[in-house]
Amino acid sequence: ASWVGAFDERAGAYPSVNWTHIERSIAMLETIATTYAARPEVIGVEPVNEPWQYTPIEVLKRYYWDGYLAVKRIAPHWRYVMHDSFRFDTAIWGGFMRGCPDIALDTHVYQAWFEPST
Repeated sequence: ASWVGAFDERAGAYPSVNWTHIERSIAMLETIATTYAARPEVIGVEPVNEPWQYTPIEVLKRYYWDGYLAVKRIAPHWRYVMHDSFRFDTAIWGGFMRGCPDIALDTHVYQAWFEPST
């Protein structure tokens, strides 16, 4: 979770966002796209796996937009997959990036730790 910045456990929030880390991650997406765009076995990218629910949603959405634009500039045929940050909620994600081709929202439902009825 530190890719966004230092998390304050007492406050349960990020007191500030480390934009340098985020920009470095976008640059890495560009490197990945440049390296693999012509490889037919690579069909897309998910820029971050399981950003946790404390990630500021507006920061995450901006990151997803910036990453999408960076990847599509280099590999326009790729799919762009975004994890829901364990917030599978249409109030948050409904309409986000509407009209953008080749996007998908990924959710991970972990059932091993819960009773089947919950």
